[in-house]
Amino acid sequence: AFGGRGRGSRAPAVGRAAQMVEEPPADSELSDAGAYATTKRRWKPKRERRGTLSYDRRELNEEAARFRPYITPMLEKQMSLKEMTFALNRQGKELRHLLFKPREGLPVFTEHKVRRFLKRTKTEQGRWNHLLRPEYLPPNAPGAAYPEQLKDAFAEVPPLEPWQPEG
Repeated sequence: AFGGRGRGSRAPAVGRAAQMVEEPPADSELSDAGAYATTKRRWKPKRERRGTLSYDRRELNEEAARFRPYITPMLEKQMSLKEMTFALNRQGKELRHLLFKPREGLPVFTEHKVRRFLKRTKTEQGRWNHLLRPEYLPPNAPGAAYPEQLKDAFAEVPPLEPWQPEG
């Protein structure tokens, strides 16, 4: 009933005229591979499949790379995590479109998010999370025990008047 030939029919499914097969084209005609090439790939790697962990990790790494020009000057100024978060939130409206999955409300950036940016960014010196100034150290404090990866700060001393010995 589903074959369309009727019940109990023994007629062949293919008619006699359809049995005459055309000859395949010659190899010289098939040299134009562009005419027969398929554009669809059979298999996608997991990093390109939405919803997989690999896809999310790749997107988050790309997100950290997009924020590199904004975070680099802050690290050069030896800002702490709270200061960096505050500075990025001040520019939140302009930077929200760079995020992979932005938060709905405010703040746009949390300390956790900024720390993750720093952990995901690779450089020659290593990851950026070790370049943060610790919270307990004041900014640009001369004589403070800064970690090795941070630069020492020096106080700016105004020039003194020339010394004149009395006598």
